[in-house]
Amino acid sequence: MLGLDADARLKDRAELGQLLETFVSQELRRLARWRDDQIRFHHFRDEDGCEVDIALERGAGKGFAAGVVLYDGETSVGFGDGLWAIPIRALWEGM
Repeated sequence: MLGLDADARLKDRAELGQLLETFVSQELRRLARWRDDQIRFHHFRDEDGCEVDIALERGAGKGFAAGVVLYDGETSVGFGDGLWAIPIRALWEGM
């Protein structure tokens, strides 16, 4: 639809990032529909421009439960208390 072939998309990291963000957002929303509880989706950006593309909220718990960074790597890695980096492919392959 954008008139770009796969090689062109891979070379333009900014465009690839936007396409990937849209894909991941839609995939998370699709998966959330299978849950019995409601999942709310949010986006955050602070005054310095730092942002969280997608934040998910479930229920009315006591606060932060866990953080996940989806990335284009191969392995899942913890990097702090309740923080994980997980390959994007885990969305459709399982973990």
